[in-house]
Amino acid sequence: MNRIVRRRYPVEDLPEDLRKEFATFKTVSVESEGEPNATEQDMTGWLAAIAARRDALPIPSEDPVARVRRLRDEWDD
Repeated sequence: MNRIVRRRYPVEDLPEDLRKEFATFKTVSVESEGEPNATEQDMTGWLAAIAARRDALPIPSEDPVARVRRLRDEWDD
């Protein structure tokens, strides 16, 4: 289940039926919950694409701690 929350949403941007309900307000908070439209097959393809992208990234050959120290030390100069 997905939840979307918008704070201080302009009443003028609401659908007409809701604009009538909140005519005296300038902004409102809107909260919406819904089920995603994606099927399990869609999600499997999506996850496979993410895994392929991750696997295509080069693995750094240097020590990560040394790299972070070098980057940090650039700011000290």
